[in-house]
Amino acid sequence: MKHIQQKPAFKKQIHESVTDYSLIIVRAFLQALSYVVFLAPYKIVLGGVYGISIVIHHVTKGVFSFFRTAYLWAQQHYALIFHSCSWP
Repeated sequence: MKHIQQKPAFKKQIHESVTDYSLIIVRAFLQALSYVVFLAPYKIVLGGVYGISIVIHHVTKGVFSFFRTAYLWAQQHYALIFHSCSWP
């Protein structure tokens, strides 16, 4: 009865890895959803690094918008400079 094909070990390991990563993605989505729906509107702060990041976000609201504006400005000017040049 040794001729019965068994599932190779590496396929089982791949299946377990895919399952683990899928659960990580689903749980991360649920955590982000809970933040957007429940915590952020009512300014509830949790403990740990997650709570510290929420406090920093509320304290510095609008301070870091300069970086986004500078990035968009640089992106537009970079495109204008290199699209207007004629390369040989």
